Amino acid sequence: MAEQYATWVYAVVPAAGPVPDVPPGIAGEPVRLIEHGGIAAAVGSVSRGEVGEAELPRHLRDPQWLERTARRHHGVVSAFAQAVPTVPFRLATIYHDDDGVRQLLAGSRKGMLTALETVTDRTEWGVQAY
Repeated sequence: MAEQYATWVYAVVPAAGPVPDVPPGIAGEPVRLIEHGGIAAAVGSVSRGEVGEAELPRHLRDPQWLERTARRHHGVVSAFAQAVPTVPFRLATIYHDDDGVRQLLAGSRKGMLTALETVTDRTEWGVQAY
């Protein structure tokens, strides 16, 4: 039986923007874009054996898995954010397949375009005061 994959969503970006050089995704997979209506989701194909309904809760309680996964997720989001307006998605935003992501993009297109417009030409800063 062939291995089945789920679609892990990293962020939404403008479809017409340049695609930056991004690190591999959470499972070492290449990150790709799913486009719809002028926006695109940056996604990766991840084994359902890794992120299935039974496996994911167990992984989220494993500090080593969680740290590695969070760092890789953040690395992909950061690479996009340095190059194009980016709306990041929460860790472990997973769809059964690419069609589910297309439905997300179709259903939230207006809100995503507004969010992308809001972050265009903006930079996020973190400040610590002692």
